[in-house]
Order: sequence, then structure tokens, then C-alpha cells
Amino acid sequence: MPYIGNQPAQLGAYAVESFNGGGSSFTLSKSATTETVLLFIDGVRQTPTDAYSVSGTTLTTTATTPSGTNNVTVQFLGDVVDFGEPSDNSVTSTKIVDGTIINADINASAAIAQSKLANVPYYTSSGTAPLSPAAGDYWYDSSTNIAKIYNGTDWKNLYLPPLTVDYLVIAGGGSGGKFRAGGGGAGGYRNSYNSETSGGGGASESTLSRTANVAYTVTVGAGGAGRSGTLGGGNAGSDSVFDTITSAGGGRGGSDAGGTQVGGNGGSGGGAGEDSGGPYSGGTGTSNQGYAGGSSGGNAYTSYPGGGGGGAGAVGANTPGNATGGDGGNGLSSSITGSSVTRAGGGGGVGSAGTGGAGGSGGGGAGAVATTNNGTANTGSGGGGWGDNNAGTSGAGGSGVVILRYSAVFNLTVGAGLTYSTSIDGLDKVTTFTAGTDTVSWG
Repeated sequence: MPYIGNQPAQLGAYAVESFNGGGSSFTLSKSATTETVLLFIDGVRQTPTDAYSVSGTTLTTTATTPSGTNNVTVQFLGDVVDFGEPSDNSVTSTKIVDGTIINADINASAAIAQSKLANVPYYTSSGTAPLSPAAGDYWYDSSTNIAKIYNGTDWKNLYLPPLTVDYLVIAGGGSGGKFRAGGGGAGGYRNSYNSETSGGGGASESTLSRTANVAYTVTVGAGGAGRSGTLGGGNAGSDSVFDTITSAGGGRGGSDAGGTQVGGNGGSGGGAGEDSGGPYSGGTGTSNQGYAGGSSGGNAYTSYPGGGGGGAGAVGANTPGNATGGDGGNGLSSSITGSSVTRAGGGGGVGSAGTGGAGGSGGGGAGAVATTNNGTANTGSGGGGWGDNNAGTSGAGGSGVVILRYSAVFNLTVGAGLTYSTSIDGLDKVTTFTAGTDTVSWG
């Protein structure tokens, strides 16, 4: 027939099947639906659903059809196509319309790996920091129970607990005197850690509560310089400081010469010297920091030996007898760093001949007739006395130390004027300052 425009494609004829009447159920040659089949009985078209229905290959009429030969005709309008299930790994992302996958389409148990999600912060919980973090990642540090976020450079705490600081502050020790001399006294010893005692029999001090991002002063006291050149008493040690906590420098050791026979007062007192006019007293210690130095024996003992310098844990010994100096007082031990260490012993006294007194435990220098015995550095111990009147130098006092212990979740910023090191002990950081003065702050 004529047409307008392009010639249409050739369409195949619809399939037709005929059946003999007299029944109400007919089996088709292929699957169909009610909508894809036309039914004619004796040439009269029937109404779908009202007159018949189709399910699969079965056509059912609502009433028995009239008897006849091939008087029931079925015309198929099309085929029912089953596309089936796509095979595994056959559907690509290009087959899915962008933006059509919504939250409801994802099963709650899908367990999608976090690494597969773009632009989503990474979350993890472990005792060590994640490797190769990206800015915005979160980490729950199970070793400190603190949540942290990575800023692209460092892990920053999302929460900081109250800042409490335990301390051990030891001042510089005093030096021994020169000539028939007393030992130097230990530097003052103040301790707040774990109920450990302070010097001079004092109780443990209170832990300090401090504020983050506030500057606090730290000063490490130097030991008193040994006496050289002219005869005379030693030199006092310098104070050590942490914020409001100040430990007094150790007292100087006394001497035969220059009106310095009495030991110097200090954190712990210096031992007395002797010029045969005594006995003389040792210097006094500071309450809750250290003990007094030992006394000399006057002209009762040959060689006129001096007394021992006081220690944090005991008084310096008095001159015990002829040509024998008094021992330095013992120091105290502390485990604030995680290991027990004894510090702040007094220096030994000595006469112009004979035997010098031993240095107190914790680093005190022994008294000696003509040998320099310094107090141990960073223990605040006293230096040993020098006995004769020849050229030489008495024992210098040991430098002090400041040790701070605080929660490891905090980072300590230290001024350039301080020499220090930091270690970890359990859940705490321990920072030990060995020289200098400047400020510190926590963040």
C-alpha cells in the first residue's frame, strides 16, 4: 500500500494457533500472558480477563467453548522474553545511571572496607599511631585512652585530661672547704612523687595541678665551684626551681682559714672546718629539704679534721677522731624516672693529714688531703673537703636536677635555654632537666 516517508521495516506476521471447541482449557505452544493473546471463538473476539486468562502456556476460558473443529483461535501479539540473570562480573558501572544508588540500596551488613570510601576520614583504634595518615583521620589511642585527629603534620588530642605534674627538684650541692675542711652540703631535695619523702625527713609534697599552654619557669642550679688559690671555705650551690617550687643550694664546707670555720647553711648544711679553736658547728639544713652538716672536734683531735656535709637523707657526721674527717650524710632514692636512683649525698670532711670522710650515698665527694673529689653531676651532692694547705682545689658541688613526670597525652614545649631529655614510663612522660634556665609549657 502507499506510504508517506521512509519505507517501514518488514514485520513478521503474528503467530496463530487453532483448537477444537468443547472445553475450557487449552495448552499453548509457548508462554504468554493475558495481555499478549487475542482469543476468537467462532470468529468472535473475546474480552480478555472477562472471557479468558493466560498463565504461562495455559489458556483458560470462563465458560466451556462451543463444540467445533478449529473454531477456537488464538493470536499471539508478541513473545514474553525472559532476559535471565546477568552472569557474574558482567555488569559495569557504565550500565548504572549516576546518582541512582541511594543509602537504602546498600545492605546494612555489606561491611564495605573503609579504604574503598573516598573523602571519608579514617577511623581506627590501636596502641600505636596509624601509618601514613591523611589530614582529618581519627585515631583512638588505646594506650592512653585519648582520641586524636591528624592535622596533616601531627596527631592532636581531641580531649586533654587535667594536667597534673609530679616533680623532683634538687639544687646544686655546695663545695668542700680548703684546708682542714668540712664537706659541702647537698642541695635541697623536694619530691612529690608516689609518697616518696623529701629531704631532711620531710613528707612527700603535693602533686601540682597546672594549666596547659601556660609558661612555667625551670632552673637547674649549678654546683658550688671548688675552692682554689687562697685557703678558706667552699662555695654554696645554686637554687633549682620549678614554678613555685624552689630548692635551696647546698651549704659550703667550712675551713681552718678566713673565718669560715662554721659550715654554711643551705638545702643541706656544709660540714664545719677546724683551726684548733673549735669545735665548730656544721651549717643548718632547710626544713623539708636537707639535713645539717657535721661538727668539727676542736683541738681534741690531731690534724684538725672537718665534719661531713649534710645529705638529703641524713646529717653529716661529726669528726669521729684523730686525723679522720666526718662522713657526708647519705642521700635519698627516688623512682620518679621509673628506676630507683639515689641522689643528694653530702661531701666528706678531712684534716691536714690522715683519712678523709666518705662521701654520702648518692654522689657525695669524699674528703681527701690532697685530691679533688667533686660531687656527682646532676645529683646535687656536696663536694669533698681538701685537707692540706698546698695548691689544689676542693671538691666542687654536683649540679642539681629538675625531673617532671606527667601524663603522656601532653606534649611539653621547652625553651632553648634548657638542656633536657624525655622518656616514657608506663602512661607517663618523664622529662629530666640537667642544665640551664627557661620556661616550659604543656599542650
